[in-house]
Amino acid sequence: MKKTITCFCESEFEAELPDRVDCKKHPETVDSIIDGSFLNIRCPECGKVLKPEVPFLLEHVGGDFSVYFIPELDRVAYFLGNLEYTIGAPARVVIGYPELVEKLLIMKAGLDDRVIEAIKFYLLQKATDTSKDEDRDIAISFREQKPGALVFHIEGMKEDTIGVSEIKQEMYDKIKTDIDGKVKEEPFNTFLVPPYVSLNRVYMEK
Repeated sequence: MKKTITCFCESEFEAELPDRVDCKKHPETVDSIIDGSFLNIRCPECGKVLKPEVPFLLEHVGGDFSVYFIPELDRVAYFLGNLEYTIGAPARVVIGYPELVEKLLIMKAGLDDRVIEAIKFYLLQKATDTSKDEDRDIAISFREQKPGALVFHIEGMKEDTIGVSEIKQEMYDKIKTDIDGKVKEEPFNTFLVPPYVSLNRVYMEK
């Protein structure tokens, strides 16, 4: 689908941007999103590389899973039910590239994203109790799976510093055995219910 792109140099040009990508036919798409090369478009006027955020559907992610990407600018509209486009009924919704990258990292590792978000909730509780600044914004994201452990990054505890937390695989396995039950309990039922499975929902609710 052709869309008009406006560069920082104020020049406008048309670019072909997908509204859906079948990852079964284009398996390289997942890695290109993770490494940041997906939808990189060079302005023909000034040469600057742009990364426009447009809504699109990823089909057959890790099998038959579907993920719908919503641009960050549409976050509030999504929660208010005022999106100007139809997203259908995807298995998951993500908002903004950081969420998309994290979701794909989780899926590539073969992990349950509901369990990951539950672990992030526990990490957030611990980080909030540790932080002396109650108003500090703390962001937690899954980064990778190592032998016997899951690695998370914690931003906001200290200025210009990213904390690293390794959670033992045993903790993930323990939470997973009861994840279907947790989805029905507070506060997990506010952010583990599909399609938008994300701890960021808690911030929006606030």
